[in-house]
Amino acid sequence: QGVLAAEGVYSADMLVRQGDADVTMRLYSNTEAVNTYMVLEGRMPKERTECAMDQRFMENYGFSLGDTITFQTGTDTELSEILNVDTVTVVGAVTTGRYMSSARGSGTIGNGKIAGYLVLPPDSFSMDYYSELCVTASVSEYRRTATSASPWRTSISAE
Repeated sequence: QGVLAAEGVYSADMLVRQGDADVTMRLYSNTEAVNTYMVLEGRMPKERTECAMDQRFMENYGFSLGDTITFQTGTDTELSEILNVDTVTVVGAVTTGRYMSSARGSGTIGNGKIAGYLVLPPDSFSMDYYSELCVTASVSEYRRTATSASPWRTSISAE
């Protein structure tokens, strides 16, 4: 009740070579209805060997449409356990409401800091299960639920 849309997303952290250094990127599968992306240049990826890149990352690290990116896991995990591809071509520059500031969060490999994100078609991923569930909820339903929880919070505080 109160859920307007829900969508599974594949995600993974990968190392990408930039100059003489590896930077950590977060890879997401493209979504249809939840946490969508706005194309600022080019287009969204259609083929499993294509990606759309975080526009801010593109500017900061000097990437352009048409550049190719090769992935490394940064761990003992084989790349084929996560992705069906090891190299993709940048076909679009995107932004999303997923990130409200320039910070992209912490990662599980490299220096622990996510430098940017890439969006790939779902069939670029070889994982058997989704890593994330993105949900759009009704604000009015959320408010009603939060309000009905207030007596519970009061009873916990009193004990």
